[in-house]
Amino acid sequence: MKHYSANKKSGGGGLAATAINNTLLKKNTMATEIQWLEQAQIRFAMTDLLANLFRNEVDYAMLKTLRTSDMIEALNSAGMDLDTDFINKPVKLLVDELAIDFTQLFLLPGHLISPHESVQTQNGSKILRGPETARVKNYYENIGFNIDKETFMEADHLSIELEFLAHLAQIEVKAWNDNNAQQALNALRYQDDFYNVHLGHWIYDFLTKMEAKSQTHFYQELARMTGDFISEQQSQIHDMIDAIIKLE
Repeated sequence: MKHYSANKKSGGGGLAATAINNTLLKKNTMATEIQWLEQAQIRFAMTDLLANLFRNEVDYAMLKTLRTSDMIEALNSAGMDLDTDFINKPVKLLVDELAIDFTQLFLLPGHLISPHESVQTQNGSKILRGPETARVKNYYENIGFNIDKETFMEADHLSIELEFLAHLAQIEVKAWNDNNAQQALNALRYQDDFYNVHLGHWIYDFLTKMEAKSQTHFYQELARMTGDFISEQQSQIHDMIDAIIKLE
C-alpha cells in the first residue's frame, strides 16, 4: 500500500483551484449579464414610454395606462412624483388639462418650445429642418433604423430620437437573451455615441425650459424625471461598456 505524506505537493491542487476560480468567475459573469439584461429591459421600456409621451398628448387610453398601480410604481421608482390630482382627478378634466399644456408646450406657434435638435442645439442652426436634421436622419440610416413613412415628425424630433434609443435598447435586450455579449456591446456603443453626438447636446436645456413653462404638475415632473433618467443612462451605459471590455 502506498503512503502519501501530508506535506507532499501535488499539481492537482493548483488545477482544482483554477477550475473553482474559473467556475466562480463564470457564475459571477452570468449574474452580471443577468443584471445587464434587466437594465437593458428597463432602458427599453422607459425610452419607449418617453417617446410616446413626447410624441402625442395624453389621451384616455394613455391615461388609463399611466394610472395603473404598476405604472405609478414604476414612475415613482424612476423619480416621477405623481400628485393626487393625477391619480384622482376626473378623467375628462385631466385629459383636457394635459392636452392644453401639451399644445402650449410643443404645438402652439409663438409659444411652443420646439422639441427639435436643429432648433435647440446651442451654436446650431436654430431653424427647423436645419442641417442637424439631415445628420440625425443619416445616423439612423447608417444603423438600419427607418422612420415610419406615415409619421409627420422630423428625424430630430425628441420623440423620434427617443424611439431610436429604444430601438437600440431592444437590440441590446435580444443580444443578452441570445448570450451575445459582442452584439450587446455594439448596441451599447451606439447608444453611448448617439447621446454624445446628438441627444446629450440639447436635451437638458430643452427640459429645463419645458419644466419652467409647463402649467401642469405632470409635465413639470415629466421634464425633471426625463432629465434624471437620461443622465443616469448615460453614466450607466458608459460604465457597462467599460465593464464588458474588461471581461473580454
